[in-house]
Amino acid sequence: MIRDRDRNELELQQMRVVVNALDGGLRRFAAGDLGTTLDTLFPAQWEGMRRDFNRGLNTLNGTMDSVVGNARLLREESDSLRKGVKQAAETDAEHTRQLSRTLADVGSLTQRLREQKIRAQHAAAIAQNAQVDIRRPKEAVETALKLIAEMDENQAGPMSVESREALSSATQQIGRELDALCLYLDALTDHLGTLSETAQGQADAASSIYDDLNETAKSRRSVGLKADMATLTLDRVDRQIAEIDQKASRFARVTVIVQPPHDPDPHGSGPHGSGPRGLHLRLVKS
Repeated sequence: MIRDRDRNELELQQMRVVVNALDGGLRRFAAGDLGTTLDTLFPAQWEGMRRDFNRGLNTLNGTMDSVVGNARLLREESDSLRKGVKQAAETDAEHTRQLSRTLADVGSLTQRLREQKIRAQHAAAIAQNAQVDIRRPKEAVETALKLIAEMDENQAGPMSVESREALSSATQQIGRELDALCLYLDALTDHLGTLSETAQGQADAASSIYDDLNETAKSRRSVGLKADMATLTLDRVDRQIAEIDQKASRFARVTVIVQPPHDPDPHGSGPHGSGPRGLHLRLVKS
């Protein structure tokens, strides 16, 4: 009886040591200390449980470190993507404004080209009318020249009143026709000057539109490069998520409980005292 009592008392003391150690370890674990381990050796029948506890915590600690590291990387990549999306939105808005300005410039240039076309047609009509009307001053000059020639032939006698009136009329006709031609030339000069000025303005406008379109094209290429960078970032995010999933899959739901291997010394005759060893159950993941 005394021997049984001593044995029971020893087992109770050993169990108290185990329970106290587990209580301290679980408290630290519950407080978030994943680096905690049970360093005090347990009695032989409980030592396997201590090793399994430490091994499980070490595995969990390593996995959580990896998960936390990948989560931090995911957050950084997410911030990078967020900034990229914001920049892309700002760039798209700027491109929209640039295209709107360019379209307005193109519309204005088109209107000026229409006006220039009308001026050119008007100038062409003036030149054509001048070409048609130049026949009359030519005829007036020919008439005047004939009268002068006749006067030269009749230099011996006095100039008749009819000849004098005819020459005066021809001279006046020449003056009127030349005045008309001057009007044509003045109008043509004005139109040609306006065409020259508008042509320079249209050349400047076309150059400005080209520069805007070129800048927009460069910006679009830059947006394409940023999109490629965003794709690479998403690839990294996918890999990090896959790694987190792989790490997390190690903690599957336990569905099978098996007995430990056969103990050749069931009565605990080892260095930690005598007495039967308690069963230590191992958890096997599904």
